[in-house]
Amino acid sequence: MIYKHNKALEYCFESLKISKEIRDKRVEANVLFNLAMLYKATGKAKKSANCLKEMIEINKTIKSYEM
Repeated sequence: MIYKHNKALEYCFESLKISKEIRDKRVEANVLFNLAMLYKATGKAKKSANCLKEMIEINKTIKSYEM
């Protein structure tokens, strides 16, 4: 199971890198949510919380652009 989580983390980090490069905030927020869930599943609550906080901040900026 650890191998699958590690592989999932690799894919998430690659996705996060790409989303930042292309400046797609929606995808970036989605990837951060996925990372948070992976961290939670592996018992890394603090890292999970940090990802969720970052995701919330990004979502706030997205919402302010839409108004």
